[in-house]
Amino acid sequence: MEKMSINFNEIDIKILNFLLHGETYSLQEILREFSYSKSLIKKSLSKLDETLREKGFPSLRIERGVYSITTHKKEIIHLIKENIKYSKDERITHLLFNILTQGQINLTRIAEELGYNRKTLQLDLRTCKDILKVFNLSLESHHGKYIKLHGEHRFTYVFLIALLVKIILKRKIPAYESLYKTLFPKDKVKKYRDYFYEIDQIFPYILGFKRYCGIVSIFAIQENFPHLAPKNFFSSFTPKEKNFIDKYSAKLENLNIRLIKDNVTILSYLLSEVDHGFYEDPLKISSSTKKFIYTFETLYYPLTPKNRMILHTLIKDSIFEKAFNLLENPDIGSYLHIEEKDDFNISIKTILKNCKIDISHRSYLKIIMFLNSIRNDNLKIEKNSIENILILDTSLDFWMGNIIKSHLYRNYNLKKIDLKHFLENIKYETYDLVFTLDLPRDRYPKVDTSLIPIDWIEFGVNKDYFNRFPFKHL
Repeated sequence: MEKMSINFNEIDIKILNFLLHGETYSLQEILREFSYSKSLIKKSLSKLDETLREKGFPSLRIERGVYSITTHKKEIIHLIKENIKYSKDERITHLLFNILTQGQINLTRIAEELGYNRKTLQLDLRTCKDILKVFNLSLESHHGKYIKLHGEHRFTYVFLIALLVKIILKRKIPAYESLYKTLFPKDKVKKYRDYFYEIDQIFPYILGFKRYCGIVSIFAIQENFPHLAPKNFFSSFTPKEKNFIDKYSAKLENLNIRLIKDNVTILSYLLSEVDHGFYEDPLKISSSTKKFIYTFETLYYPLTPKNRMILHTLIKDSIFEKAFNLLENPDIGSYLHIEEKDDFNISIKTILKNCKIDISHRSYLKIIMFLNSIRNDNLKIEKNSIENILILDTSLDFWMGNIIKSHLYRNYNLKKIDLKHFLENIKYETYDLVFTLDLPRDRYPKVDTSLIPIDWIEFGVNKDYFNRFPFKHL
């Protein structure tokens, strides 16, 4: 068959891949799959149909408004790989990858590799400079021979992680495929995934698809570009961030895996994001997730805004995991210790199904584990009459604790509200409920009394914060 001299753009490739992996699709089904305009998709379909027919392939269009690729699939896949036209985004990704990993680039050589003239890449380089500026990095031309990267080592490292995550997400697009296969060969991906599961067993419900991508990117950088690992990364953190990092690093060190030990600080920082409350904008929640949360709160109990966003993040990550088929682990139940036949857990599974949220078994177990942790706290509170309260503070001057104590006294009928430092000797059994302020969970005392962390930020904007507890109002 005659070799084609055509250029497929990103839209063409996405549509071809979609048709190659299915049977027959109507125009409406194709439109629902992609976020492009109807005119753009019709133009691409028309171009693809005409080009492939000219080169001896069957027509994509079976009948009016219906498209399919049923034969010559291998030839068409080969054709795509030979006729890629890099989009501006793809060119910029290649430029940035070379800049970050090599520290400098020769623009003429890159232009030859990508098949573009130097002037086109010079225009792309302007965009690269704007992007790098966000990460406190800059580019300088040296005698017109090469372009060199300038900036702190740690900023280069953080940006490279973000870039590798992007490559993972777009790995099925031919322009990214070669980069992905170079950085993440199958044998390495299997090893990285095994290490991820080791970490996952220690911190079960905070690891989702986003952190999976980040963790395997850290591993890939260590093995492909060890010189890029920042040597003084820890020194740039605030004392509070260091406390969070310490909480995770000690447990990671116990795994005794070299690749994890070599990157324990950055891995701990990645895990500690959950402590900083890096959750999604509520406006970005999908309709199916909104429906799930609404149904759950109607059937059971209202969630705090923070827990609502954690749940949203868990569901969003779960959908990604299923779509990319990366994180299914059949043995996860053995270390989550979850009784799946519990009525509450069965109900959660039913709600997910009714809301058309398609996730893996692993993700389902993590979601019910999270919801069970909230449920157990609520059950403990409901079973007891709340009269004696302890506020467990971590600061020496108790400034936060005093604000909470004053608020409770002014608004609720409670017999006793004590304020103590968490290092004091305390008889916890004398209290019905203990509130904690900025106390890491691994420092919680092992007692039967309910320990409830106070979300200081949420309390600051929500004066009805404590109304969810069975306190009598004054």
